[in-house]
Amino acid sequence: MTDLDSPARAPEPEPAGKSSGLGGWDAVKLVYVLYLVGFFVPLCALAGVIVAYAKRGSVGEAEAGHFAFQIRSFWIGFVAITAGALLTLLLVGWLVMAVWGVWALARFITGLLKALESQPVADPDGFGFTA
Repeated sequence: MTDLDSPARAPEPEPAGKSSGLGGWDAVKLVYVLYLVGFFVPLCALAGVIVAYAKRGSVGEAEAGHFAFQIRSFWIGFVAITAGALLTLLLVGWLVMAVWGVWALARFITGLLKALESQPVADPDGFGFTA
């Protein structure tokens, strides 16, 4: 019997616990870590928001809330940093960026802690300091 005569074989199913893509909670945690690393390597924050946008439609409600929270945090931070940079000429920009830094750290750390426990964010659309 030749290869042409043999019936086609179905692909083997993946073993339990293994997946080919990044799961919902894993992606949520990855984005928080990328945001935290983004304090030192700003392009990591950009990578984080790209992951959040890419994954937000293919996850459960709790994970989608985290992604909305993360996306909102990125854009608020972008505006705050841009305004702070422009206002450094008036010396008040340093204060704006310091307040943003505390705000962002609090949001990212509390969000990551909730994600580690697979808990939803309380107010994904809020401006608060905690998730």
